[in-house]
Amino acid sequence: MTEPASLLPIARFACQKLLLVGDPKQLDPTIQGADAAHQNGLEQTMFDRLIKMGSVPTLLRTQYRCHPYISAVANNLFYGGMLEDGISQTQRKPLLEILPTICYYDVERGVECCEAAGSYYNEREAQFVVFLLQVLLSSGIEPSAIGVITLYKSQMARISDLLTGQGDCTDMKGVQVSTVDAFQGGERDVIILSTVRSHACGFIDNDKRTNVALTRARHHLLIVGNLNNLSKNVLWGKVINHCKEYENGVQSADEARHSLEKYLENLKSCETSQNSVSSKSNSQSSTARETLTRKRKPRRKRKISEDHVDHNSASSLTNEQLQCSSNNSSKRRKNGAKQNTISDIDSVMDNVDFDEDFVEEVNMKSLDAAECDSSTISTHGDERPLTETTGNCQSSKQQREHRKHQDKLKTLTFDSDQENTDVEDVDNDDDLPTFSCD
Repeated sequence: MTEPASLLPIARFACQKLLLVGDPKQLDPTIQGADAAHQNGLEQTMFDRLIKMGSVPTLLRTQYRCHPYISAVANNLFYGGMLEDGISQTQRKPLLEILPTICYYDVERGVECCEAAGSYYNEREAQFVVFLLQVLLSSGIEPSAIGVITLYKSQMARISDLLTGQGDCTDMKGVQVSTVDAFQGGERDVIILSTVRSHACGFIDNDKRTNVALTRARHHLLIVGNLNNLSKNVLWGKVINHCKEYENGVQSADEARHSLEKYLENLKSCETSQNSVSSKSNSQSSTARETLTRKRKPRRKRKISEDHVDHNSASSLTNEQLQCSSNNSSKRRKNGAKQNTISDIDSVMDNVDFDEDFVEEVNMKSLDAAECDSSTISTHGDERPLTETTGNCQSSKQQREHRKHQDKLKTLTFDSDQENTDVEDVDNDDDLPTFSCD
């Protein structure tokens, strides 16, 4: 925030105590205007003015963003070694083992090109940046975890155009590509920094801009540039020397591309083998399902042929044959029910003591039921009308009552012959069992 913009809330709310938080060693606010505005110091912040007036700032020493290897660069170059790491190396493990934590890739054949607006771009650097993105995304790193920072707007536009042309990798569109000034305050797990210049340094020779560019990464900081050109600069020479202190800290872009291409080939072959194994297992499972289906079909046909009657053969049967078969099946069901009923009656009567008159009456009614049932069976399994059957039952009942008065039986037992009588239902009437005939 510029100094005039800071004065507005201070004057509006009659501020009596003021607390300012910021980093004077990073980029100042950007002002869009004439060069005269820059010369008059309008980009200066109130924080800087108070320091120049003698106010002593309090340094917040602990940083919680960068891997210790990455934070050591800015700590040595800009903060005099006063910073402490609140993050350990185990908490910032490499996301991809083949890539170092901090590395400078030398694109020695890259050539800077200046556009009409005065902005620079480097085609070879842009292509190598896109290749690094392919490696990262193919390894499973999320696009939102990757950021591409460049020092010039033309280089940002060129990288964006190359990403748009990658039709086979739509995930690249999710990667943030921005300039250093626009990326200030942001952070990503992996940062790819393109320095662009191959013949001079230009405005990349700026402590504040370089400090912002080097402190955006959490796990990996990958710098792409021309080693011979930047080694001549005092500031960037120190950055390159710091990278050389670590294993694989400085690499040739061509050699790195060759090794990373082999890594991608191995990765693709592993994916192909996994897909072939999965497809083979799927084919085996589908074959097994087809085999089971073929085995089940004959069983289904046999079951249908056993349980169901063919429609054509059923239509050839006469009505009398169908009626006779249905009557016979109903008779079998009735006989089974009658046998169960008689066995239930026997079990009850074995446990109950009846008087002689009661037993005699039960015996006569069972005999009446047997006669009625035998009189209802016809030659084709048909039964006589209900009225005729009822009349026969009543006449036989009267005869049995007359015989009761003539011959009084002293004792009565149930034979096994009576168990075969066709009895259908037993009803309770006045607490005495009675039998009804079909």
